[in-house]
Amino acid sequence: NRSVAFLDAVVCGTVGSDVTPGDRAYALYLLSAFDAPERDIAKALATDAEAPALVRLLAAAALIRSGRAAAGMPLLDQALRGSLQQGALRWDFDSDIRRVALALCVLADIAPDHAEVPQLVQRLRQVRNQDGHWGTTQQNALVLLALSKRLASPSTAIARIRLDAEPQREVTGEERVDMVFDRPDTR
Repeated sequence: NRSVAFLDAVVCGTVGSDVTPGDRAYALYLLSAFDAPERDIAKALATDAEAPALVRLLAAAALIRSGRAAAGMPLLDQALRGSLQQGALRWDFDSDIRRVALALCVLADIAPDHAEVPQLVQRLRQVRNQDGHWGTTQQNALVLLALSKRLASPSTAIARIRLDAEPQREVTGEERVDMVFDRPDTR
């Protein structure tokens, strides 16, 4: 699989000279979803006191998803005690909001009942702007992905839908809603 091969090259540092520890940790985390064997580099990154907390969190999560929960959980907890905003990652579109949302996504995948999850959700809610979103399309997408992973099940969610000239309607996850959007005649 080309995706796995690329991620493997990122972990090994053979895709270019600018591969960062953050790139490696994220690639290790993604590889763990493909049941790729964990490498000792995950433990090395997770225990590197100089590495940013998010890098250590991703590396610990890779250990956990790779079947090494006994080694990974204490390292995950230690990473969460650090500041997710600390350290340069050199990622495009890097921001505090994206870091918190990524951490929440990871926890929702590997430890959804972790004590830190409600604090991360609260942090994301607190940083919404006055219009109710997180500033950019990229940030909005990642935050919504992270928050959606926190839903117990689709049937517990309620959406309020209002279309022009229609009354507001509540829809639960148990219903299917078919909507047709007619484009006005622009001739």
